[in-house]
Amino acid sequence: MKIIFSPSKEMREENIFENKKIEFTESKFKAKTNILINTLKQKSIDEIKNIMKLKGELLNKTYKGIQDYDKLKSIPTISMYYGVSFKELELEDYSEKSLKYLKNNLLILSALYKLISIYSKKARGKFLNYLIKNQINNLEDIKEVELDKYSLNKDLSDEKNFVFTRKNS
Repeated sequence: MKIIFSPSKEMREENIFENKKIEFTESKFKAKTNILINTLKQKSIDEIKNIMKLKGELLNKTYKGIQDYDKLKSIPTISMYYGVSFKELELEDYSEKSLKYLKNNLLILSALYKLISIYSKKARGKFLNYLIKNQINNLEDIKEVELDKYSLNKDLSDEKNFVFTRKNS
């Protein structure tokens, strides 16, 4: 089973897993990522601003991150992100078994995408945290998850795409 998770704009430059007995593998898309980064490195800060729709401190951090990519690429992606969804993960507290589950099941999308609303990001983080802590490995168990008034909406879901909606009470 694979869990696909969206990245965040907020990042840290530290490997929080340095003292854990687990090594994360390099991205399967390393070659394509390097092509993209090398292209972005040639862009001015104004061009990055227009491409990524960023401004202020976030623009400056992103631009610096692109320029310093070679220093940052040794940090596991899951350790680097620190946005709303990722703050819901208890990464530092995960057992080696949970980290192995994370390593084998989690795919994080490219950071070059448009973010969605704050609450849904927080809910995604809580949902992923639940899957990791409970070692969920099959689709039937995912369908049964109820968390923060979110549950499977059978009308909007199909056999491959599960949509969870929040019930107002």
